[in-house]
Amino acid sequence: MDRFSLPLIGKLLPTVIAVLALASPVLAQSTSSVVAETPAVESASPRNAIRFDVGSVLVHNIVNNAFGYSGTLFPILASYERQVGARGGLVAEGLANGGNSWARRVGLSVQGRYYFRFSRSKAALTGLYVAPVVAFRTVSFSGYYKPIRQHYSGVGALLGAQASLKPRSPWFIDVAAGLMSWKRLSQAKAVGNTSLNPSLSQESYYDTHPTDFDGRLGLGFRF
Repeated sequence: MDRFSLPLIGKLLPTVIAVLALASPVLAQSTSSVVAETPAVESASPRNAIRFDVGSVLVHNIVNNAFGYSGTLFPILASYERQVGARGGLVAEGLANGGNSWARRVGLSVQGRYYFRFSRSKAALTGLYVAPVVAFRTVSFSGYYKPIRQHYSGVGALLGAQASLKPRSPWFIDVAAGLMSWKRLSQAKAVGNTSLNPSLSQESYYDTHPTDFDGRLGLGFRF
């Protein structure tokens, strides 16, 4: 720094100090407002959700009728989700009364969701998401099959979107699609009772479809 700079700095320094003194209350207020308001919005947002999959009911009955089988199916696929971090969600899901009358399915699965929130949305558990899935299924065969119980493990992933039905509403819709890969844990295979249905496959659905489409069309409530 040369000797000509010092007088200039001496003249400018009081002006700079005065500007900073005037601006500091405004900057402090703006900063505190952002820091205070953003967590308030996030903390006020519901961090839990429950959902019921209506899509499984529709699909099961459409397929059942397409193959000419009578009766109405009512599988129950329900889940609970808890927000983890700013963009994550951990989902526990249970299946009861799945499949059909001769191959009933029950099971549990766990999803780990990562959300990409919609523009300007601060609501938790909303947005586009990717979710790896780990699942376990028990299938109880009877009727067209010789009575046996089989166990299957599955891994896969879903790509979906979860959004409120209307602004600030706790009700939401969840739509997802993906793939699951299934592996039979039991040694014995399910055997079809061909005397009742000669055209029946000698293997179960999970055996003949080790990699299969999986999807969700759910209605839920955040709290």
